[in-house]
Amino acid sequence: MPKTLNPNNNFPTSITNFPISGNNEPIAIEPLEAAIQAVLDRTENLHQSRVTLEGIGTKRIRQFASRSALSAASGFADGDIVSVDGYGLYRLFVSSSATVDGLWVLTASGGGRWIHLERDLKGANLGLATLDGSGRLAQDVRDNSIFSAHIVNGSVTSAKLASGAVVGHLGYTPLNKAGDNMTGRLSIEGHRLFNVYVDQGSDDTDRYYPLGRVTNHAGILKIQGTLGGHEPSQGRANIDLQISRRGQFRVDGYILGTAGHASILAKDGGDGWTYVWLRTGIFALVNLELSSTGGAEITYNASSSTTAPGGIQFYDLLDDYNNNTHPHTIKLKDGVLKARYDHRDRFVFSSNVGFDYTLPGGSYTFVAQFMVHIPNGKSLYLRRARYRMTNPAIRLRVIGENTFTSSNTADDVTPDALIDPNSGLRPITVAVYNSGSNNQTFYSYDSYWLEFEIA
Repeated sequence: MPKTLNPNNNFPTSITNFPISGNNEPIAIEPLEAAIQAVLDRTENLHQSRVTLEGIGTKRIRQFASRSALSAASGFADGDIVSVDGYGLYRLFVSSSATVDGLWVLTASGGGRWIHLERDLKGANLGLATLDGSGRLAQDVRDNSIFSAHIVNGSVTSAKLASGAVVGHLGYTPLNKAGDNMTGRLSIEGHRLFNVYVDQGSDDTDRYYPLGRVTNHAGILKIQGTLGGHEPSQGRANIDLQISRRGQFRVDGYILGTAGHASILAKDGGDGWTYVWLRTGIFALVNLELSSTGGAEITYNASSSTTAPGGIQFYDLLDDYNNNTHPHTIKLKDGVLKARYDHRDRFVFSSNVGFDYTLPGGSYTFVAQFMVHIPNGKSLYLRRARYRMTNPAIRLRVIGENTFTSSNTADDVTPDALIDPNSGLRPITVAVYNSGSNNQTFYSYDSYWLEFEIA
């Protein structure tokens, strides 16, 4: 009887004892069993190999040019996997109703969803970082993260910034590529600031900007730049000033050009500091650079006030420019260089005393008198005095509204003394004074040389 044969998963390399008929000889059935068994085994082996290659539920892998083409395609079964150009592999889940999500979850025409094989890695720890619809990383910002999400204005907390930093923004944009513009002001170690810029326009209100302050211990505040205006008469001044306070208040430097609708003020704060301000008027154009050394500090922050600052005024650049009131600055005004003196308003009075005379102790007598016309807004100053008195007790004295008395018998001094602050025709007297308590004599050959200035 024929034998029942069972297929086995193997692939015999040869079929042995296969009978070949010939010469009309009868064929025995038994040798055929082995041959047929081998054929069955080969067939089963091929079947199992195909099942292993495709996997459970996978029938075919097709390629689509776009996601929309995949969504429109039909004829697929649950678990089928396809490839979409540029996006990778998708698997069909016929029972899924997951929310359609960009390139990760697509609709299927026969129902269900095509889901990207890497969807579960999106945003997962150690997974994939993805971008939102605006091209920004969708992850939130965490400490030590390499990702940077879009930060809502004002959302940065003070705990994440340095002590004293502005919360919510950095204050200015650093220059990092061509075309960027830095906003705000850059301060380096608190002693240098670029820069002070004011374009006041048609606002006709005087404005006051704090620039810095100088302590009376030590320090120098330096101001360089342009004090200008729309019209030349409103300002074309190029300035370079150094303001200090130690020993005495002093301004050194120069003012070249035309000073008009902007000025530099210095006022005593009564607290050991001298405060320096920028004053601007209508159509003022200002561009300054500030720097400081020692105990001087820069305080400019672009804010201004319409209220004039208080305190005793030490300096006003416009007054210095127009009236040559400060001896250590050089002014170039209308082509005339003004330094220590304005030579147009300077004159010298000199003479010998001319007679011998004995003065009681503590008294004085006139030796000369002259008249000086002082214009409105001007004053008379004694800038320099050269004198020689023979008697050690005799002193030189100049008398106007105020009085100057020499401190010794003979000298060459620069007192810069205000003799008369009044305008009009004013009398000025030269006298000799006995500083002793006993009678003292001065002589006709005693002499003096006095240099005055109307400023």
